[in-house]
Formats: sequence, C-alpha cells, structure tokens
Amino acid sequence: MALGVAQQSVEDISGAYHISSNDPHGDSHVIISPDHHFAIAFFGGVLKGTWQKVEDHYLFTYHKEPKVVLYARYNSSIQDSVKVRVGLDANRGFAIRFNSSVNEAFTAIFNEAANCFTYPYIYSQRNSIEQIEIYQQDLRKYAEGEITNSKNYIFSFKPNASYNEFLLTGLPESYSQGGTSQVRFMDGQLFMEDQGGIQKRSEYKDINTEDLEFFEQYFKNEIFPEVLDSNHEQFPYAENPTDQDLVPFIRITPKMMPVNTIVMNPGSLFYAICDD
Repeated sequence: MALGVAQQSVEDISGAYHISSNDPHGDSHVIISPDHHFAIAFFGGVLKGTWQKVEDHYLFTYHKEPKVVLYARYNSSIQDSVKVRVGLDANRGFAIRFNSSVNEAFTAIFNEAANCFTYPYIYSQRNSIEQIEIYQQDLRKYAEGEITNSKNYIFSFKPNASYNEFLLTGLPESYSQGGTSQVRFMDGQLFMEDQGGIQKRSEYKDINTEDLEFFEQYFKNEIFPEVLDSNHEQFPYAENPTDQDLVPFIRITPKMMPVNTIVMNPGSLFYAICDD
C-alpha cells in the first residue's frame, strides 16, 4: 500500500495509540512524546526508544539494553562467603564459570527444560570472586540455507576482589535487539511495520496523570544505571532492610569475547522444574 504523507508538526504524531491483538496476553499500547521519545507497552514489558522525522516518514530507533548485567557491592553483614543473586532468563541458554582459566568448563545456570521458578536464586561460595564469565549461545532461528552471522559470546566481568555480593541480571531478548523501523503518520493514524493504521486514542497531554508520570520517568531513566540504589526496581527486595541492605550496587563493565565452542560441566547451578 502506498502511503502519501503530508508534512506534519511534532505535535501531530505525539499521543497514545492502541494496538489490538488476538494474543491471549492482551493488547499493546504506543506512547509517543513531543520530545522525541516513544514507548511500546505490552504484557510483561515496555520497550523504549527515540524518534526523528526523516523526509516523509519517521525513524524509530529502539534502545538496546545489554543482554547480561553484573552489579557488585561490599556488604559487611555477609560473613565468610560471597553471594551472587541470579535473575537471568532461564530460557536463554546462559552458562557461568567463576575465577576460571580460558579453557575451563562452564556450568549451565538453570537445568534443561526449567519451567518453575522461585526467585531469588542465590549462589554462595567461600572464596572471593575476581572473575565471572557468562556464556550465551546464539538461540536465534534461521531459515534453511540462510547466510548468517551467528555469534556466541562470553561476557567476562572482572570485579574488585573486595566485593562480596553480586547481582547478575538481564531482560528478555526483545530488549537487546535494538534496531530501527520506519513509521508513517497520516490522518491521525500511525502506520508501523506489519501493522495497519493505528488510530490515535488521545493527545499526549491528555494521557492520565499517573501513566504520563510513569512514561516520562521511563524515558529519562536508564533501565540499568551505573549505580543501582534502593529506589530502583532492579534493586533486591528486603522486607525489613538494614543499612547494609540499602548499600548501592556498582555496575561492572564486561569484556565481550566471541567464541566458537566451550566445554560444559554436567548438571546446573540451579534446578527449577515443577512436577506434572
């Protein structure tokens, strides 16, 4: 379908849009701000990014989150051990090793066919941790005969040995895809890739106050900030927190190393499965 688009002002495209779906998880919502941010809210998540006008269309650029994030802190209430809180998606094929040489084996974080989870999962050891390495297999599906740039990576973190509490986390695969898409706007409708016309439901200024405050904070804040404090949703929950429980975490930057093959230990760090 050819879409002619008249010149539009910034205010025209901004607003709230509703995408109907037959998915049992429900519909999606698109929020576009006048200051060049957008969010797509769906069951269980919110993707965000920025937009710009390019000739007769709009270019939406999705914010790309890291696949694996490690935070660390020193917690004086933890005695004679080091703890690693793990919040990674079990279905993404992650494996881990601690303080290892280049050829040592990895251990799967979760068992195969893991399907029943009770967070938090906490791994403990007595020795200090000076290196945490995470392996993720490329689990994307490719058509037969398709030429690919399939890559498996090791994320190598080298925290200070004085840290004794770690938070290993990440988000679903959709958050780390990034990329851009062309969007058109005409007669109050948004035309996104693989979507028909999506009618604007309200102007941006008419979105209810609570939702508007949420999205404006979401546009502004990093999902994984350099310093993770107790006000952030990723911060570990404690029912009756002590001062030590509220000490901020520092984000550790990894080195990413492509790899063809690795050696795997039998078993897994955690076992998560429900009986039939």
